[in-house]
Amino acid sequence: MILHITAAEYLHDYTLAVSFNNGQKGIADLTDALGQGVFQSLREIGLLPPSQHR
Repeated sequence: MILHITAAEYLHDYTLAVSFNNGQKGIADLTDALGQGVFQSLREIGLLPPSQHR
């Protein structure tokens, strides 16, 4: 089975709560992924909506 993210919620900084199509849920801390591949643009926290900055 290929996993797909069905929901993601911003928590703080570079951390998201994620849910998958197999019912699993977890917390994804993307801090270590910054600067790599598709995550490079996340370094600019200004890309997040203003209401989500902390």
